[in-house]
Amino acid sequence: MPSPQQAAQILTQAVDDLAEPYRGNTVRWLERCMQHPVASLEEDLRVFLDDLHPVVRDSFVQHTRHLLDDALCYFGREGSQAAAIRPRRLTSLSRLLAL
Repeated sequence: MPSPQQAAQILTQAVDDLAEPYRGNTVRWLERCMQHPVASLEEDLRVFLDDLHPVVRDSFVQHTRHLLDDALCYFGREGSQAAAIRPRRLTSLSRLLAL
């Protein structure tokens, strides 16, 4: 798995590739996970991930990345090179949007 710094960069890029209002909703969801307001998404994610136990961190990064991949398929910025829609994870996407 990537280091906390690399994981924060990957997740931040995926969040930044979302169109509004989905990007803002995702940032608010991440604020709930981190339990504090986001000042700098990449830096706050790095600190948050660095504080997690490695097993929990790897799981969080993996599942969040899957959610963001699906979100990009549906809500990525116009012209983005989003991957093909993967319906098997539609339930995960629904959970993200419900938060």
